[in-house]
Amino acid sequence: MNFYIKGKVVFLPVEVKNREWKSTLFLTHYFLKKGYHVVTGMLWHMNDYANNNSKNCVYVGKDFFKYEASVYSELKRNGHFIAAYDAEGLIYDNDNNYFSQSLNKETLNEVDCVIAWGKRQQVSILKFLNNEKQIFSLGNSRLDLLRKDFLINCYNQECKYILEHYGKDFILINSNFNVITREDYNAKETSVAVNGNQEENNVFFDKYNIFISELFPKFLQMIKTISFAFPDRIIILRPHPAENENTWMKLLKELKNVRIEKKFSVNPWINYAKVVIHSGCTTGIEATLMGKNVLSYQPSLTVKYPDTFPDRISKIITNEEKMIETISNIYRFNNSSTILNQKQKELLNYYFSINEDVTCSERIVNCIDKEYKKIAKLKFSTSISKRIDRYCNKKNEVNFNIEFGHIQFDECIHDFSEIYNSQPFSYKYKIYDLSDNKFLFYNKTVGGKRIEKKGFCKNCITDFFTLFKLFKSLLKRKVKLLFNSMK
Repeated sequence: MNFYIKGKVVFLPVEVKNREWKSTLFLTHYFLKKGYHVVTGMLWHMNDYANNNSKNCVYVGKDFFKYEASVYSELKRNGHFIAAYDAEGLIYDNDNNYFSQSLNKETLNEVDCVIAWGKRQQVSILKFLNNEKQIFSLGNSRLDLLRKDFLINCYNQECKYILEHYGKDFILINSNFNVITREDYNAKETSVAVNGNQEENNVFFDKYNIFISELFPKFLQMIKTISFAFPDRIIILRPHPAENENTWMKLLKELKNVRIEKKFSVNPWINYAKVVIHSGCTTGIEATLMGKNVLSYQPSLTVKYPDTFPDRISKIITNEEKMIETISNIYRFNNSSTILNQKQKELLNYYFSINEDVTCSERIVNCIDKEYKKIAKLKFSTSISKRIDRYCNKKNEVNFNIEFGHIQFDECIHDFSEIYNSQPFSYKYKIYDLSDNKFLFYNKTVGGKRIEKKGFCKNCITDFFTLFKLFKSLLKRKVKLLFNSMK
């Protein structure tokens, strides 16, 4: 059955499920509160769906790479309003590297509303564009879910799992070695694919590969040393979403107190950790904002370490002996968090746009709504046959890729209702399963839906025969079970 919606519609693509699914749902709530209908789910093919099924909607992009210029341009030809932010726009070490690796003028010129994590990124993009475009410093919905009041409610199921299996005060180690743990990943080739073949980027990634190759064995040995030094402590190794966890399982299988967990967002894991260890990873930023003891491991190498933001706001540890001593003192004196100096506090304020009274999500929605002045049209279809087919093949569903995984319809319903029930929102909604990993949050409060009569009878007939086949299959199975029980 085909439906049409007329009103305000926004597309919110998700690239890495564990990193941004819950925060995207949190942002979805604020769009619904503002009177929007929301389409969210897997990033891949989302632009095709938007172009083929809608006009004049809001599309929230996730980066400013060169290849996005044609994507955004095609969306705009269909009347779409482009808002975009850089999901990886926090940890670049200097402007020159950020400009060559992540920014493209043609792409940025297609964006109607450029959103920055904070003042630092806002200044960088303005410099890149020679102050020719307005950049909005609004933060990111991921920052909202670092607040404990939101975190406990929005990750309720995840928190229960962690407490049941591991309790509190474990050691959390976060890795970022997808170049090493995956044979199918090449950082240089990925850079060329998304932003073109640039000599400075090739030089950068050649140096980066040498750096990672030197750091990895020492990082691995540090994990083993901590495991032996603290045999009674649980150690959680959390691979980066793009890493192959099987590699870690093989490398750490002899360590009885080390658990490898890639489930969920990192937020609930940080919440129950006593100490968080990383090396130039975004998790170091998130753990600092959550008030944890954060250590960055930087053993001696023949190459220079990048000057990254996560390291600058963490306590730097340069050898295994100092690491053991520091962890021992944290447990001995029950230290609750790393004490930041004044310079580190100023860095946090410079990098992030955070307002304790208003969430980043609400500020982003308000900004987009102020700039967006169109009436959207969205066409979508739903049928009993599709839902039955998906339900029957649920066990056969496979992950789309290592970063995204898969989102089931009942999982979407549960996660959304968990957030909805924890917030003072009063709108009414209905969730439609559009296709694999794509969902429509229909805003019943504002309405605007109508049925397309053309093809109505045909769809009904298809659904009827699908139901008949299902009933026949279930009856046949029941008879077979009954017959076997009589033998």
